[in-house]
Amino acid sequence: MRKIWYFGDSNTEIFNPKYMWVKEYIDWKGYIPKHWTEIVAERMGLISHNLGESGCDNYTIFDTLINNLDSISDNDIVVIGWTIPIRGRIANLDTNEWITIVPHGEPNLKCISNNSIWELVSLRDSELYIDEVLGWQRLIRRALSNNKVVFWSYFGEFSNKGIVDYKHWLGKTDILSIKSETKGFVPNSHFGEMGNVVISDVIFNEINKD
Repeated sequence: MRKIWYFGDSNTEIFNPKYMWVKEYIDWKGYIPKHWTEIVAERMGLISHNLGESGCDNYTIFDTLINNLDSISDNDIVVIGWTIPIRGRIANLDTNEWITIVPHGEPNLKCISNNSIWELVSLRDSELYIDEVLGWQRLIRRALSNNKVVFWSYFGEFSNKGIVDYKHWLGKTDILSIKSETKGFVPNSHFGEMGNVVISDVIFNEINKD
């Protein structure tokens, strides 16, 4: 059976109660709302493989795709949601693993000072890091030439870059946020239940556009 693969950050990962804001939202709703990735998969009658990871960077998203390339069959659908480009990653020599670096983050690693990390993050506020992702897209399309691939981003940095971005298809995201839906009870900017319905329509239409 055909599958639909999702790669991205917290805007792609399904509602996971291990995060406090998700638990608070579910408690407020009284049930777990359907995530847009689930809605699209059900609407198309496809098996969903959601590999979104909250808080990750674009390098990790790209790596996750690479690590799953051999499992993606011809005619499967692949949806990739790029995160904010200012997130990066560095090698944690203490544990020999990658760690995402973000503005104001304090990982307190032995191998590098927090000040050095903040300097690295500040350098990422450049169009070059957006162009880098757009270059990956060309490679991904070539590697997945037998698949429908959709690129999108919640973040405005990718506006007018030839991919589906929130300004293009939503305009005012605040009215679709959890914060708006709960009237501030859960102060979180992720999409609420109606926001997930809206984005599911957008991604569904983008998949079937051609």
